Amino acid sequence: MFKLKLLSISTIFILAGCVSLAPEYQRPAAPVPQQFSLSRNSLTPAVNGYQDTGWRNFFVDPQVTRLITEALNNNRDLRMAALKVEEARAQFNVTDADRYPQLNASSGITYSGGLKGDKPTTQEYDAGLELSYELDFFGKLKNMSDADRQNYFASEEAR
Repeated sequence: MFKLKLLSISTIFILAGCVSLAPEYQRPAAPVPQQFSLSRNSLTPAVNGYQDTGWRNFFVDPQVTRLITEALNNNRDLRMAALKVEEARAQFNVTDADRYPQLNASSGITYSGGLKGDKPTTQEYDAGLELSYELDFFGKLKNMSDADRQNYFASEEAR
């Protein structure tokens, strides 16, 4: 009787643990108007001017151009932002790799011998192969990979 109760309670807890707690993403409806608010007749075409000129061509003074280029090359904030993006991408790659099987191989050779011919020299060879895979019953690995992917996208956009 006690074993039956224990078995039923443990079965209930095991089945309750199989529930995924990650909510399904529902994309919110974006209110987009059917038509652009300005009529086509009121739009005037842009004339070629400063807006088509790149910043390097906009400044004619070579000293200003050199200073801007030097400032961009030595900007530590930009460099840190680029490194943060690379860090987020690397973290995503590491987390995503945990979802797939991992194969490890090893080999070795050992030589040993006695002093002045006491024992013959021995040689030992060994090789190993290991395959591991974590079953993602509860979606933990997938959710971690998705979270790191979104962090990578966010850091890419914030750069």
